[in-house]
Amino acid sequence: MTPELKRKASVLGILAFGALAWAAHENAYFSWDLRLSLAIQSVESETFRQWMAWVSLPGNGPWAYLVICSFAISWLLGSGRKREAAACGLSSGGGWLFTWAVKLLVARPRPASDLVAVYVTTVQSSFPSGHVVHYVTFYGFLLWIGMTRIHRNPIWLGIAGLAGVLVGLIGLSRVYLGAHWPSDVAGGYLMGYLWLQTSVRICFRDQST
Repeated sequence: MTPELKRKASVLGILAFGALAWAAHENAYFSWDLRLSLAIQSVESETFRQWMAWVSLPGNGPWAYLVICSFAISWLLGSGRKREAAACGLSSGGGWLFTWAVKLLVARPRPASDLVAVYVTTVQSSFPSGHVVHYVTFYGFLLWIGMTRIHRNPIWLGIAGLAGVLVGLIGLSRVYLGAHWPSDVAGGYLMGYLWLQTSVRICFRDQST
């Protein structure tokens, strides 16, 4: 993809996210949110519920953001990869700040227990899903460097594979646990991807990425 196409795609992505955020501000949930959530939660299995809870665990609470991210950044610095460490901090830290700000602006309520099964309760606003944004901006970044910059290292290939699984499953996990609507998850994936791409471009602007 050419730089011009990348810029156009980014603009379209920002516009799409803005439209979805505005719609989420105006609507507590959409009809398709409820239908899709009920369909996902129709899987009645305690084992599956535990798996979904485990998928969300690395994103539960400030400790997950600080401890896991700090460990990854320290590891990158110790390996002499200063740019990767800076990009990791910018991507994950910036993603957290943007999520906090957008949640305040949108102020969307969480799914109600009279509509769906709620296994996880929290007082924070629902849009976008903070877990999804964090997983995309942090674990998605680990996937990116594992596949493009440290791809000859088998350890990093393993980390990239695990990171990819977490990114792919976190949206399903948040909906299944009743913590978010599918539109919250969609917003999280879109916002996380846009900021991840921005962070990479800032830190590697003089290199081909």
